[in-house]
Order: sequence, then structure tokens, then C-alpha cells
Amino acid sequence: ALFSSRQMLQGVLDTIPQRVFWKDRNSVYLGCNKAFATEVGFSDPAGIVGKTDFDHSSSAFAEHFRADDREVLESGLPKMNIEEPLVLPDGATIWLRTSKVPLRDKDGAIIGVLGSYDNITEQKRAEEALRESEARFRDLTDRLPQMVFETDRELRIIYANRHAASVSGFTVEELSANKPVLSLIDPCQHTEFMESVKSILANIPYEPKEYTAIRKDGSTFPVVVYSSLISRNQE
Repeated sequence: ALFSSRQMLQGVLDTIPQRVFWKDRNSVYLGCNKAFATEVGFSDPAGIVGKTDFDHSSSAFAEHFRADDREVLESGLPKMNIEEPLVLPDGATIWLRTSKVPLRDKDGAIIGVLGSYDNITEQKRAEEALRESEARFRDLTDRLPQMVFETDRELRIIYANRHAASVSGFTVEELSANKPVLSLIDPCQHTEFMESVKSILANIPYEPKEYTAIRKDGSTFPVVVYSSLISRNQE
């Protein structure tokens, strides 16, 4: 019965996508699942037994992983969702989201660390690509001689270019800190402005309109507003 239960547990561990491992109090591996073994260069989970992080990682990474182990062992508390890089035996670098919890015996004594992680390399690459794209967008709009704003659905400004700051008298930071766009429009035109916003949100063809804008010092100037709806893919 014990053999069957262990086989079943190992079978479950080997079919889940998460990498799972467990170590003793000296950070020596006691076992792992197949996904973990494959990723760190072992053909079989049994190959990890008796090894340490120094056997499949650089000294710097191994010391970092062991520091996390010690924190869990000494505090008796889980350490969750640690995002960290790992250099694989083939030289490739991947990103992990790791969680570690105390491994206890039947009496509750801490005898090691149980850990699991997800490979979030693709997510990290997508985040970096998004940051680069946003940086290019900001560089482009900062070169334009027009005022450029982006707002959320509540019409709070979440981005403004340098020209918008220069003309309005506000700093880019002041404008981009969720400042209501209506605060820059003559109150007498708020109703007209909101009607235009409703049309944009309903994807109804919109004609550019002239409004009276208000600077930080209270002075006014005329603007023609061109607006469009930004759509973002939802996962």
C-alpha cells in the first residue's frame, strides 16, 4: 500500500507542469518531479538526490537559492512567489516564480524545504517587449508639436507628452497622475465634451471639435480635440 501510494504521488508530480523539489535542512536535494529534473539537466528525478544547487547552477545563483532556503527553515514561514533568474546547464537564462514552504515530519518538526516554481520566461519577455514598445511610443509623442493625452475610461489622464505640459503649465508628472481631463476644459463646455466622449465609447464617428482649455495659472487658450478609442486585448 505504501509503495502504491508513493507511486501515485510521484505519478501526480510528474504530470503537473510546475517544477517541484524538496531538500533537507542542508539544502541537499531529497527528490523532485520529472519536469524539474529535465530542466536542470537530469534524465531521471533520481539523479537529483544527494545533489545541491551548486551542481547545476553558478555559485552566485546557488548561494541565492540557499539563502531563501535558510530564511524558510529559520522562520518556519513560507516564502511565496519569488521571481528570480536561473542559468541552465546549457547556458540559457530562464525566469522562475518560486514558492518555498517548510517541509515537516509527522511531529511538526522542520526537516527541510518543499519548493515549486513556474517558468515565467515568456511572460518576462512579453513584459520587456511591452516596456520597449511604451518607451518608443513616449519618445515619438514627446517629439510631436501637438498636445497628446491618454486617459482611462473615467477620463483621468494617465499619460501626457512634454508639449502638453509645456503648453498647459503643468508638469508631465502632474498631468499623468490621474488628473481629470475635464479640469483642463472650460466648465461651460463639460456637457458638450462628455457627449463627444459618449460617441467615442460607442464607436460612433467623431468630428474634431474646438474647446477652451485652461492652463495651470487659470489663463485660457483654444484647442481642437482629436480623440479615438484605445482597445486592449483582454486575456
